[in-house]
Amino acid sequence: MADSPKIIYTLTDEAPALATRSLLPIIQTFAGAAGVGVDTRDISLAGRIVAAFSDRLPPEQRAHDALAELGLDWAAVTHRWAARAAFTTTRLPIDAQPRAGVHVVGGYSGHGNVIGSLLARQAARRILASS
Repeated sequence: MADSPKIIYTLTDEAPALATRSLLPIIQTFAGAAGVGVDTRDISLAGRIVAAFSDRLPPEQRAHDALAELGLDWAAVTHRWAARAAFTTTRLPIDAQPRAGVHVVGGYSGHGNVIGSLLARQAARRILASS
């Protein structure tokens, strides 16, 4: 029997964190009713730093590299400032499937409320069409 379907929900930091964490229980409720599990992964800057230096931390403080797990380890941190700078090199949003079973939507910076919803809907339709 195939693995049960699962959503991997990524946790962020800074300004989007409140919306990200507020939406999680809603997604868990609807996904649970459909028999779909929801796991979380921390892709915040703090989480990425802890993962990068885990080999220097005591075992109880170590964290795995969630971006690498999701096939996004090519997304290096190259800039940092007080607000979100979530652009791709082409300045276009990402809607991709880097490997089987992993779907990625992101890179829409300050336009996330509208574009994020549209890309998520597009990805969901693609996933449903392939099953």
